[in-house]
Amino acid sequence: MGLILTFAGLLAAGYLYGRLRAAHGLRRQRERPAGAPPPRPRTGVAWLAIFVVPVAILLLAQMLQSDVLGWVFGLSLMFIAAMLPCIALFFVGARLGGRASRVTRG
Repeated sequence: MGLILTFAGLLAAGYLYGRLRAAHGLRRQRERPAGAPPPRPRTGVAWLAIFVVPVAILLLAQMLQSDVLGWVFGLSLMFIAAMLPCIALFFVGARLGGRASRVTRG
């Protein structure tokens, strides 16, 4: 029951985040001058670091023959595996929230 409530809470938090982000984006778009270039998209360097750091730890553990670094690699890999469903639910909710606030007026 607690897991279901946690996942529902993550989905709801993502939905609210998407609604707020879409509202802020629309407001920001209206404030931009007519000839201004569009804002640059983010590159996602944090995602790259999340997946590169454990591999670097593993390579360092192999090179130094260190059991401690091997344990650190294993624990970080388990943490990432445990967080993936939570992150996915949050961003699915954010995507749904962003789409829900886009209303076409004719």
